[in-house]
Formats: sequence, C-alpha cells, structure tokens
Amino acid sequence: MKKTKIFIIDYNQEFIENLKEEVQMEGEIEIVGSLSDGKNAIEEIDKLLDVDVLIINLVLPNLDGLAILKYLSKKTTPIFKKIIATSFFATADLMNVLRELNVVYFMMYPYTVENIIEVLNTFLPNTQKREKEMMKKLDYEITKLFIDIGIPANLKGYNYLKTAIIECVYNHHQIDYMTKELYPMIGLKYDCSGMSVERSMRTAIRIAVERGNSKTLGNLFGHTISIYKDNPTNSEFISIIAEKLRLQMFEMQSVA
Repeated sequence: MKKTKIFIIDYNQEFIENLKEEVQMEGEIEIVGSLSDGKNAIEEIDKLLDVDVLIINLVLPNLDGLAILKYLSKKTTPIFKKIIATSFFATADLMNVLRELNVVYFMMYPYTVENIIEVLNTFLPNTQKREKEMMKKLDYEITKLFIDIGIPANLKGYNYLKTAIIECVYNHHQIDYMTKELYPMIGLKYDCSGMSVERSMRTAIRIAVERGNSKTLGNLFGHTISIYKDNPTNSEFISIIAEKLRLQMFEMQSVA
C-alpha cells in the first residue's frame, strides 16, 4: 500500500516527535522529513521530490512560514500536493493570503496530534481509506477469534500469531516459507530470533488447545484437534485462520 508522504516544519520539536509516534501507529502515513527552524527550510525543501503534504507552522525562527510559502508558490512544479498551515492567530486577510499561496487547510492553536491525523486521513485516497478500514476490521476479527479460542493476550505468541495471520491473509504464499521468511520477518519486527517466534507461537497454540474453548477450536480445525492427534502445527493454525479471514474479506469487498 502506497503511503501518504508528509513533511513537517514546526518550531515545536516535541510536537513533531509526538506526531511521528502517532503516524507510526497509523501505518498509512510516512513522515519523510521535518524541520524546527526556517533557516534551512528552503534548501531542504528543494531536495524533496513528490511529497503529498506539507504541514507548516507560520511562526518559525529565522524565516517565517509565510516567506517559505511565498517561495513555494513561485515554483513552476509544485513539490507538495497539499499544504496545511498552522498558527496561533487567524485574520480574514491572512486567510486570503493563504488561499493565494495554495494552502488547502488551516489549523489554529490549540490543536492536538490527533486533530492533525484526522485532517491527514481526509487526504488519503479512497482505496487507502478502504484498505485502512479493512485492516482495522481484520485486526478486530483476529482479536475476537483469539478471545473465543482462549489465547491469553499476555503471551508473546499472541502477537506473533496475529502478525503472521495478517501477513498470510494478504500474501498466502508466506505460509510456504515459514522458517525462511515469516519467522525471521516477525522476529525483526519484535526484536527477537525466528526460533523464538516459532517457539512462542507453538506455546500459545498448545495453551489454547489445552485450556481454550473446545467448541470454537472444533469448529475451526475439525479433525485436526482430537485426542488422537497432536496440537495443530503453527502452519496449520495460521493457514486455517488466514484462509477463513481471507474469505470474509473477499465477501466484504464484494458487498462494497
């Protein structure tokens, strides 16, 4: 999925860091750079290519936001597709100037990082919005299923299994490369070894089978779980749930 790229110029470094943290959780937005001073802004901006959104505070040390916007307005090829301006004050004259400088959205203090994210989400293409909704729905369905099955959320394997299932819903071939690709990829995300990922998944599945909801497990895995057979393998567990969820997603997309 193509991410919406943004560049931030704001004197408040703490605000920039908070926004970066929030954006990482969102997943659909990528901060390609930031500045807290207008001094080197023009030089840095000229290095950029094809950035979706500029968020600029009009109050900056050394070179104010309006001067930067006036410079950008003279560019024959726009660097930013959309510009959001922020400030402590607003007047009718200022709004007119900002419109002429191609600012599409103005935010006046006080506002929060969450307010900025809400505005950025309105700029996401419809396909990205749909994907974001589907990802939230998918995460919800897996969480609900894990609760029904009886996998404790405090286990490391809980998150490892969830990540693996999401990956296999979108790329079912990953199930064929568990040891070589999927375990190491999850290990990289959670800062642990692929072997640790495999072991933690196996533990979570064993606990679910031994202590979990036998009816839900039976409906999901059928004969795979019985008194005559060992617990389902990691690949069996992940592939069966991923296939079930992939079918649900296909049905939802068909209705949409």
